[in-house]
Amino acid sequence: MRYLCRRARTRTLVVALAAVAALVVASGANAEFPYMNVGPSIQGTPQEGQTLSGQTGLWLYTNGLKCESNECRYTYSWQRCNADISGCADIPGQTGFSYTLTAEDVGKRLRFVEWVFKRDCGEWNYSTGQQECQDVTRNGVSSPTALVQARPVTTPQVSGVPTVAGLAMEDETLRASGATWTGPGTITKQFYWQRCNINGEGCVTIEGKVGPTYRIVAADVGSRLRVVETATNEGGTAYSVSTQTNVVVELKPTASRPTIAAARVTLPNRLIVDQIRTTQRGANVTVRIRVSDTRGFRIVGILVKALPTSLLTGSTAERATDSTGWATFTFRATGTGRTFVYASARKKGERAQSGVSSSNLFPLRVR
Repeated sequence: MRYLCRRARTRTLVVALAAVAALVVASGANAEFPYMNVGPSIQGTPQEGQTLSGQTGLWLYTNGLKCESNECRYTYSWQRCNADISGCADIPGQTGFSYTLTAEDVGKRLRFVEWVFKRDCGEWNYSTGQQECQDVTRNGVSSPTALVQARPVTTPQVSGVPTVAGLAMEDETLRASGATWTGPGTITKQFYWQRCNINGEGCVTIEGKVGPTYRIVAADVGSRLRVVETATNEGGTAYSVSTQTNVVVELKPTASRPTIAAARVTLPNRLIVDQIRTTQRGANVTVRIRVSDTRGFRIVGILVKALPTSLLTGSTAERATDSTGWATFTFRATGTGRTFVYASARKKGERAQSGVSSSNLFPLRVR
């Protein structure tokens, strides 16, 4: 009987020891902290404006199993380091898997950090009746990137072409409108005017003619014109060329400009004394004489002299044509019947019957 009791106590002790051993083994497995089998890494181009992607590492137990998220908590950060990998510090707010490089990163190196948090518990403490645990955090760090390069500066990019508006005629003004330019940095634009031959070939830049407007000169007659717009930034200069104008024609009157100043009449163009109009009130006779040129313009500021042959008296001093090309004289009738007025026109500084001057003899009737 005593032997049986001793065997029962021995069996109970063995079972208890086996249970404690099992608990110790279990506690040891739970307390193991995984090791970094593969470190985190970075993919992407280290250049301002580019986006880097962080790749996670692999944390394993000694039995080859991964520490899953129910045991390990993973967090991430991006760090900026000096060129020699010193002074690495977290970039505030950057805790995701991607990071877009900024101007502040230029000349620096970046690295991606994976943080692993796990509650590490040891064996059961029988003296206190508690299991001792502590929180453990470790990290793995990627290899640093190459030095971050500045954003490459490219020349401006153009959408469309500049345009030219206006009449392709001597003395008219052309106006250029720019294309649409995009690109980094500050873009400075300028217009340059070019003269091309009648076929639109052999275009050359007109010296000193820059800006959005160009007044056509006599040298442009028989040519075509165009504008070249340049756009310059830190990356260089790009350009865009407008379509060409029609062939430039010599100056002619238009509905919006029927007159021209006397100084603009030069050989081979000449003056024409082409019209006379008279009105009479009693003995007072008003004679109006119009002066044009061979192009059809009415001329402003031309000196006109009117000499009646008979039946009229009054001043014959020269009068300048007005803004419509007419010169006005007032005479007094000394009789009635048919008479003539000899009218001559000249530019100031030229003698009658020389240069571009002209004359005409007009009949009129006096009542």
